[in-house]
Amino acid sequence: MAVRPRAAKSYFDGFKQCLLFDFSSPFAAMSLDKLLWLAMFLLLGLLASMLATALQQAE
Repeated sequence: MAVRPRAAKSYFDGFKQCLLFDFSSPFAAMSLDKLLWLAMFLLLGLLASMLATALQQAE
């Protein structure tokens, strides 16, 4: 029997719930979707830092 993810009590709890995902549950797709968003934000941060270093070197 699948266990539903409980409601997040705090902001940190929600973040922890976003990172922990169980492949055996039907909610795995939802968690993988959140993981995809996290990866996209990390990639955006990496691009921003690369742009910042490029601008510093251009000076």
